Amino acid sequence: MKRLYRDWKTSVPDIDRLLKRSLLVRTTMRPNFLKSNIDPHLLDLLEDASFWKTEYRLFPHIDQLLEKYNSIRHTHNAVNLLVSQYNRMLSSLSDQERVLFRVLTKIVDIHLLPAMKQVEWGSDNTLSE
Repeated sequence: MKRLYRDWKTSVPDIDRLLKRSLLVRTTMRPNFLKSNIDPHLLDLLEDASFWKTEYRLFPHIDQLLEKYNSIRHTHNAVNLLVSQYNRMLSSLSDQERVLFRVLTKIVDIHLLPAMKQVEWGSDNTLSE
């Protein structure tokens, strides 16, 4: 068990790099659609760290990250729900309806812009429970 923990500690990625990503991005496969921009390694790291914390002492920066675990998880769930609803709305529109609703979708996009440009997963202004 100690060897596994030691191996895990040496494989921990740069946490700042994982957190310095915007909440949302546009998909490359389907223009105008959204996807969550969380690094999957961040979720894995949080799960692993919460397990190892019960048995071993962690690095201080990982402890600080674990303090944000509930906030990050809550934000991740909220972002996934938003992405799902937004993409469902876009996919339900026909080409003619998209033209009719172009102004309204642009207004929604303006409101989503901070999540695509300013707010990052490590920000203090992400969603809290």
